[in-house]
Amino acid sequence: MIRRPPRSTLDRSSAASDVYKRQDEDLEQVYATIEASFPNDQVSIGGWTEDEDKAIITTWSDTNPGEMYYYDRNKGTIAFIAKSRPWINKDEMSPMLPISFTARDGLVVNGYLTVPKNSDGKNLPLIVNPHGGPNARDYWGYNPEVQFYATRGYGVIQIDYRGTTGYGRKEMMLANHEMGKSMQEDKYDALFWANEQGYVDMNNVCISGASYGGYAAMQAATKSPEIFKCIIAYVGVYDLTSSDLRGLQWSELSQPMEYIEKGNPRDPEDYKNLYENSPLFFAENVEDPVLIITGRRDSQVRFQETVDMVNELKKYGKEHKYIIKGEEGHGFRRETARLELFEDYEKFLAEHLN
Repeated sequence: MIRRPPRSTLDRSSAASDVYKRQDEDLEQVYATIEASFPNDQVSIGGWTEDEDKAIITTWSDTNPGEMYYYDRNKGTIAFIAKSRPWINKDEMSPMLPISFTARDGLVVNGYLTVPKNSDGKNLPLIVNPHGGPNARDYWGYNPEVQFYATRGYGVIQIDYRGTTGYGRKEMMLANHEMGKSMQEDKYDALFWANEQGYVDMNNVCISGASYGGYAAMQAATKSPEIFKCIIAYVGVYDLTSSDLRGLQWSELSQPMEYIEKGNPRDPEDYKNLYENSPLFFAENVEDPVLIITGRRDSQVRFQETVDMVNELKKYGKEHKYIIKGEEGHGFRRETARLELFEDYEKFLAEHLN
């Protein structure tokens, strides 16, 4: 038997519910008013005072690396506090445009296109910029590398190719054993789509990526050099047949996830596939100038792998520039190293893209 609470309790519960409802409605209106003040930005409201009359607002967008404001609910005012990167003028940054296209096998692929500000967006020198991971994704928001390219006059296309996170299990599984194959083709199909829209000068296209993106760039150099004019491979993987199991995530099938996704180099059939899609073994096919970059203390990619790739480029007399930073790891962290890295990007691209 269900016991009903005393009448007085019911009255109090009903009254509390009405209070909470009014509070929710009030806060909804507050949030709507604040968001309307920043129509082009994402807005996060937090750090409320105990009386919920004052708060800290954080805003950000594709052109805004982040700003903080002080909100006074009683006065109805919003006051600027600080910028996360005060040297960046957001009015000079370029917007990221969400895109969608159909790959050659019918899969719908999403991504982003950044067109340099004050450009007509036609026949651009363009950089294909695949994200690392590959179990990661690109997001709408401020990206310093993309904005760096755009301020130099280059369009940038980012692709959430198959294997990218955030699109569901089916799309993840479509990438299994497809590294260097359909995963790679998604990047080319993005470029071909952009060309069909009139955005790209196909005689002035570079591919630039880090980690898995560095692999994708070097794979393009060895298997599809006719598409690109130059290659930037940063802290990349070049030999899929090598496998270091330390630190790898293990699946429920009692084998590393890497074996499920990439292939097991101990399996003859998998090894053949991995070999055929390892840039290290096809350096003789390279036709484009290559900028290859690594950190000596990289804990995720074997340093020797980059050395071997450079030696193969030397062996076949391929045009390349090799940058190594002894104190850096899987991605440069020190300010001076990052500054020099972007200076090298700028010089390399200015030399090879019109």
